[in-house]
Amino acid sequence: LALFLAAAACGCGPSPDAPLPPESDLYAYSLAVAEKARLKVGAGSARALFAVGRVHERFGLEDNALELYRRVVEMDANFGEVYRRIGFILSQRKDKMGQAIEAYQQSLRCEPGAGGASTRIGLVLTHQGRLDEALQALADEVRAGTADGDTYYNLGQAYSLQGKHPDAVDSYKEAIRRMPESRSAHYSLVQSYRSLGKTAEAEEAQRRFLEIKAKEDEETTRAAETRDNRHQQVRFAAEAWMDAAALFVAEVNGSKDPAHRGRFTQE
Repeated sequence: LALFLAAAACGCGPSPDAPLPPESDLYAYSLAVAEKARLKVGAGSARALFAVGRVHERFGLEDNALELYRRVVEMDANFGEVYRRIGFILSQRKDKMGQAIEAYQQSLRCEPGAGGASTRIGLVLTHQGRLDEALQALADEVRAGTADGDTYYNLGQAYSLQGKHPDAVDSYKEAIRRMPESRSAHYSLVQSYRSLGKTAEAEEAQRRFLEIKAKEDEETTRAAETRDNRHQQVRFAAEAWMDAAALFVAEVNGSKDPAHRGRFTQE
């Protein structure tokens, strides 16, 4: 196993026809799936190396993933999705938020129609207290027709921080319409209703929030009691296979269309 992981880290790997390692270690297993797929399509494939990086990222080895993602950029500077993954990882690090925004912006230059990047930019800008810029980025997502529940939740957050609670309420309600079980959106709606003095509406929103919270707390307790994250690792392994399948389809089609370049499984 140690030799396999060392080979994978340096971009080498086992024979594409070698047997997979046992499923008792789903990280090594998933990595082997991605490496075998990469070797079958050719070690020079940026898409294939990206898939290897996704395995590292899913299993929490973000620095390993970043190293591979940066190599992917060197191989294909127009690969929009790799910039989004770089942006996502860096956005979790307080001292790297500026770099995260740059990565997301680069992803939009590569794939202007791809959704989600402007929402993530808006989120990072909100964390930085740059609320007007955050609202602009989120509005860009809405205008592009790619907004989702997270877009509207983050709009609500930015409006709330500016004290614009009527706008925040509208945004949270739209977020809830798209994500009915969003605990955060229901909680934030309660706070904005209270800020507006709408007691009855706040109480109804609070009731729904508590229902969702109780359900999530029960699931969290159950997971802690079992102390078993294997079900999540099984999902990660399945996603490695899905990425391999997407890679083979793209390679067989010989597609040069960026729309087919990085349609790997998302979180």
